Amino acid sequence: MSKTEILEKLNALKSLTDTKAIQKELRPITSEFYSLYNKEQKELEEKQLDLEAEIEIDEENDQLNKDIIASIEDIKTRIVELKKAAEAEEKENLSAKQILIKRFQLLMQNEENIGILFNTIKEIREEWNAIGNIPKAKFQDIQAQYSQLNELFNYNVNIYKELQENDLKKNYSLKNQIIHQAKELLGEKNLKTLDQQVKALQNQWEEVGPTFQEHWEQLKEEYWTTIKAIYDKINSLREARENEKTENLHKKQALIEEVKTFASSLPETHGAWEKATQAMNAFQESWKKIGFAPKEVNDKIWSEFRSYFDTFYETKAKFYEKRKEGNDEKKTLKEQIIEKADQLKEITDWKAGTDLAIKLQNDWKKIGHAGQYAEQKLWKEFRSKCDEFFAKKDAYYKELDAANEGNLKLKQAIIAEINDFKGSDNAKENIEALKSFSSRFAEVGNVPFKQKDAVYKDYKTALDAQYDKLKLSGKEKDKVFFQAKLDSIKGAADPSRMFQKEKDFLRKKINELTKEVTNYENNLGFFGKSKSAEAHLKGVMDNIQKGKSEIDALKQKMKEITKLEKEV
Repeated sequence: MSKTEILEKLNALKSLTDTKAIQKELRPITSEFYSLYNKEQKELEEKQLDLEAEIEIDEENDQLNKDIIASIEDIKTRIVELKKAAEAEEKENLSAKQILIKRFQLLMQNEENIGILFNTIKEIREEWNAIGNIPKAKFQDIQAQYSQLNELFNYNVNIYKELQENDLKKNYSLKNQIIHQAKELLGEKNLKTLDQQVKALQNQWEEVGPTFQEHWEQLKEEYWTTIKAIYDKINSLREARENEKTENLHKKQALIEEVKTFASSLPETHGAWEKATQAMNAFQESWKKIGFAPKEVNDKIWSEFRSYFDTFYETKAKFYEKRKEGNDEKKTLKEQIIEKADQLKEITDWKAGTDLAIKLQNDWKKIGHAGQYAEQKLWKEFRSKCDEFFAKKDAYYKELDAANEGNLKLKQAIIAEINDFKGSDNAKENIEALKSFSSRFAEVGNVPFKQKDAVYKDYKTALDAQYDKLKLSGKEKDKVFFQAKLDSIKGAADPSRMFQKEKDFLRKKINELTKEVTNYENNLGFFGKSKSAEAHLKGVMDNIQKGKSEIDALKQKMKEITKLEKEV
């Protein structure tokens, strides 16, 4: 960007109100400006040291520098003001919620008209939800007071006369769902998501009406235990984040020292510059992966880190300016490599020829660019000699592929044996025979690439048809068929992909069964005390046990696949 563009972008930032967005935009703009500014200052200092040089003051550029620096300082001041405004707003929101709590308390103490009480409580809840953030240190205390008032409203006011049994069941289900969602939230690792969602769940909990009195204490204890565990995790994550930022600072300081040491000894050849540039890029990638350091030092250590890159790329630019002078010498060196490449047309030792071709290509790269007029012509001639060698090599290996036709015939013969197999009345002997076919098929080498999928399909079809003829039932059938599937996969051209596909299928089935079991367990609280209810309850318990048994069986299959993958 030009300085005029930088100033325009800075002026545009002044209209934003999101401090994080402003800071995110400001950092690269500031970095780019000071890179230009420091470069100008360095050039000015060099001129001042040269007694014969004439120093001309560019007043327009000088004023532009002042305007940009002033804009940067204005934006930093605005960030501070916006943060103070946000803190002031949180205090106002706290005061508004405290007023609502007081209003809630007075209403519960003095209002006897149920209709007015309901409507007013509804207004208070709407106003409560509409109020924005309050200071985090006060949130739990204020929320606890609000929750206590809602509990008092829900259970001390005689509202049960106006509610039907269906409402109680619905509220019971909703509160169980909230508890379930809260427990799932304990697995969340993102601090921001965790903080937002637990507050949303707490508001949802307060909005749900009363439920069965006999279940309330258990529900409430389970809910608050879970909520407390979530806030304990939030506090732990916040502490871990601060520790992580401090650790990130140490990592970035160490990385700065690495860059400083690396940049102190700069390359002298094109190849070395390429490797050095890759190394510098790797330093930048490492910096990005580390994450944020404490806010108060982020800008400072970034500026220090970036300064070594500025010096590196300035020196690199000077190197390549001087490098243009050596193009004739590089042209001669590349012509010599082309002469050596002529040897490739006589070579039939493919490994030696490949090594030579790769060496010549590497030598070519090390020489560097020979100039825009000679480079393309030289490269075209060199590339044609390498291509001729690799074309001969490819033709040789295509002939080798034809040799795999023998393996194809062997596998087709085994498939014919499977199709013609006539089993005995002994199922165990039949299974062993089919396993033998699978082992023989897997031991045969590669077939031509184009036939690999078709021959495997024929093999699997034949094997499945034989297993279908076995007179098996129940768990024995499931076990034998599963083992047969694994045996057939071992004979596939790409067993790893098919093993993964089978594991994905099992995971999906486990997830579906887990959801069913959870649903049955959540419904246990709905059963009353009667003979019909007890019979229904027994059916549900049987379904739960059956589901868990199926899940265990599927997990065992996952283990068997994992074990077999290591052997293939």
